[in-house]
Amino acid sequence: MAGVSILFAAVWLLSLAGKKDEAWLSPGDTLALRGFFALFILFVHLPDACRYLVPSYAETFEPFIFQGHLAVGVFFALSGYGLARSARRGLAGFFSRRFLGVLLPYLIANLIYYAVFRVQGEPVTLTAMLRSCLTGAPLVTYSWYIVTQLMFYVLFYIAFRFFAERKMKTAVLLLLVTAYMLAMPRPGWPLVTTRGCLAFPFGAFLGLYRDEAERFIGRAGGKRLTAVFGTAFLLTHSLYFAVPFFKAHPLFDFSSVFFAAFVFLGSRFIVLKPPLFHALGRVSLELYLGQGLAFAVLRRVFQLAGVLNIFLYAFFSLLLAVSGAFAAHFLYEQMKKLVNNSIFDRKTA
Repeated sequence: MAGVSILFAAVWLLSLAGKKDEAWLSPGDTLALRGFFALFILFVHLPDACRYLVPSYAETFEPFIFQGHLAVGVFFALSGYGLARSARRGLAGFFSRRFLGVLLPYLIANLIYYAVFRVQGEPVTLTAMLRSCLTGAPLVTYSWYIVTQLMFYVLFYIAFRFFAERKMKTAVLLLLVTAYMLAMPRPGWPLVTTRGCLAFPFGAFLGLYRDEAERFIGRAGGKRLTAVFGTAFLLTHSLYFAVPFFKAHPLFDFSSVFFAAFVFLGSRFIVLKPPLFHALGRVSLELYLGQGLAFAVLRRVFQLAGVLNIFLYAFFSLLLAVSGAFAAHFLYEQMKKLVNNSIFDRKTA
């Protein structure tokens, strides 16, 4: 959808600003990147949603840069980086804070999807909902990424819990993620769900060696390295389009890794304006989980109303997905406060 791509490019250009005087890949930087690429993913999925509304609609414009696995690669890299940086203080509370921080919203999202689909009259069962999380076609639309993220959390814990040296942690994590990529197509997961996965150990490596990486970048020239990784991305991404082998063998597709490196290096010189993308970064998980539901609900509303205008549908889908993410985030935070207050009251009673 050319119009969607042009709109997204305009949003991106209007959101750039000069680099602030703060540390490279600071929490503010990574939060803004999460917000930007959450919106990127939303725009990538819109053409698919339009095809469900109007089956005769055919996508005739496939932008070279507008590919979902690139944004997924950045998300995986950000996740690996953040986990590795926090692991310097140890892994205490890893599963209660990190793992459950993703798992609980995902389970709640599954129940909400289940309830909405049942109200709409779709034959969905709880058993089918649970089984769908293991077969690569989760009930929560597009949430294969969340399932993979949870698996990577477990692999990360294994590598960082049982190995002390940084080199061993990185090597073991890379081997575990590679094994995951080789194994997942067997139970029926589509190949696309393994694309971008190699960016996770790259992010963890950068988190472990951040200081050394920054010194190396300073010696080699940040802008020169940014150009090198940008060129490497363009070459490998071109192979993805031109050579069928790379679409069929994601393990040999390094375009998402080079793209993540290019984005990380580029963040040394430019930054996304905080008011827009910091807010989206805080609700990136809810935005990812809720977009499919927003698409489905609006599709039913438009079909019942007999309105098949894909531009109106795209606009209201964006509006509902973003506003719904903020509402879901607010409610989830209130739930956590109630639980925490209840635990505190029990301890002080």
